[in-house]
Amino acid sequence: MVSFILFDISRSPAGANGYLAVWILRTLLEQGYLVKGAVRSASKGEYLRKLFVEYGEAFSYVVVEDMAKNGAFDVHVRDVQAILHTAARATSYAKSLVELTSTNVNGTIGLLNSALTHGPNIRRFVYTSSTGTIMEEPGKTLTEETMKWKEHIVEEARNNPNPPGIYYYLASKVLAEQAAWAWAEEHKAEIKFDFVSLIVPWVIGPQIQEIRSRADLTEAISILQSGLDNEWSAEERYSHFANWADVRGIALAHVRAMEREPAGGQRFLISAGAFCLQDIYDVLHSVENSPLKDVPFGDPARKRKPLCQHDSSKAQGILGITFRPLGPSLTEALADHQAKLNEFPA
Repeated sequence: MVSFILFDISRSPAGANGYLAVWILRTLLEQGYLVKGAVRSASKGEYLRKLFVEYGEAFSYVVVEDMAKNGAFDVHVRDVQAILHTAARATSYAKSLVELTSTNVNGTIGLLNSALTHGPNIRRFVYTSSTGTIMEEPGKTLTEETMKWKEHIVEEARNNPNPPGIYYYLASKVLAEQAAWAWAEEHKAEIKFDFVSLIVPWVIGPQIQEIRSRADLTEAISILQSGLDNEWSAEERYSHFANWADVRGIALAHVRAMEREPAGGQRFLISAGAFCLQDIYDVLHSVENSPLKDVPFGDPARKRKPLCQHDSSKAQGILGITFRPLGPSLTEALADHQAKLNEFPA
């Protein structure tokens, strides 16, 4: 089987683009798949070719400079059996919602159209969504049936001339997944493939994407590193922060979503659990022989506020995945991050 992966357009606050896509690629290659990747430049493709040189011709890449262009993928999907769409334009500095929907919505629909009209052998389309698109409800456990879109962010992005910077991105991801499911319903009599979406949480783990400067480090780990550099305030530490999972488990979930027949037509919440920022300090101190130094303690005895748990039992059951514990995963991620910070001084 030839799998087709779309790589990063820009960095995501939760690190779910190039960071995750390279791990998905690695997982596919390790399991014997032939993989074609779409990248924005030949230099990005050559980095991946060198990273996975041991797999030889099992990996190839194509350059697609404008992934939102109509027909951009027509010629590239003809020989593939599955598409894993991880790419999105993610920025907190967009000037309008249209600036991001032109890529994140139109690009997704364009790829679906290419799959329909030029991908006769495609049987599965896996789309990477984000927990940033759904409402967090502290004190509750969310399932695929009970979670709700962040419609208020879409309204803010559409009607407020100066919304918070991340709103345009989050709104574009809500609209992109909604548009993709609507497209799949509209074309269900024509398509030969199933559509699947994975709702990906805060991503933790080592980084193997191309890093040429500190700007290329995933923001998800940079934010957690900031709490080691300067202790988070008491006001920040005890409220719900995020659900999370290790990048390798999320990558495997994408591969299993591609492989497993019962996954067709499903949405999956991916989560190893929820945490507040005080939990970060606690679990880092619980790891024996940790390479991390000078980790703050905060106040472990102080009462936490309720968390919002994402129930991933559906993903665990159908996709057959398990999750690494937070302490070892986070320790490895931060040690790797710190080594890269040392390699690229400020």
